[in-house]
Amino acid sequence: MPTEAEFNQFMQDVHNQQTADQIRMQQGQLSQAATMFSQGNPPDENLIRWQLDIKEELRRIERLLREQIPGFDKDGNEIWLDIPIEERTFSEYGINKMMGILNWYLTKNLLLSNYDPKEIELRVYQIGHILNNYIYNNYEDLGLDNLSKRKNYPLVLLNLVNSIEAAYKRAMFGEERRLTKESRIVTQNEQIGMNNRVNLPGQQRGFNLLNPRTWG
Repeated sequence: MPTEAEFNQFMQDVHNQQTADQIRMQQGQLSQAATMFSQGNPPDENLIRWQLDIKEELRRIERLLREQIPGFDKDGNEIWLDIPIEERTFSEYGINKMMGILNWYLTKNLLLSNYDPKEIELRVYQIGHILNNYIYNNYEDLGLDNLSKRKNYPLVLLNLVNSIEAAYKRAMFGEERRLTKESRIVTQNEQIGMNNRVNLPGQQRGFNLLNPRTWG
């Protein structure tokens, strides 16, 4: 028959096993919750990349410059349709020039820079002034070959400058860089927390109340 010490050890082993099962169940619930939370939403690390990726914004601006209109293909998928070139405010050459200018400013490096409000105000003013003069002095080359098109360019200019100003303001006081750094730290800590496994209580080998051969 088992001694009192052996019986107590057996009960401790049972308790340890129950604790281990509870820990495994909790870890499984946490993993499932994390999976459910991430469904339909990019993980934090991907969210950071998406936030700093301005390619989609540049594509959106290019569609606006081309004055494309939404439509549908034969399968019902939404697509963007071109209007006749002669109806666009800017020619193909003009659109490429405007996009080239924007590509100098809408960059990840600018977003992760550090500017104070006065510096941003000065830079945006200079950009607006220079861009206005550039369009005015080259309006025929850019496709503004009639009065109707030239009437549209102040509004286009305003929106282009606003897009550049928005990028600068994301870098005000290095805010974008700070938020990105904090997000990375949070993501790394969460990954460490999810990957860590609690040391499960082990069972002492030897005595087993259900196995008479171990009773000694």
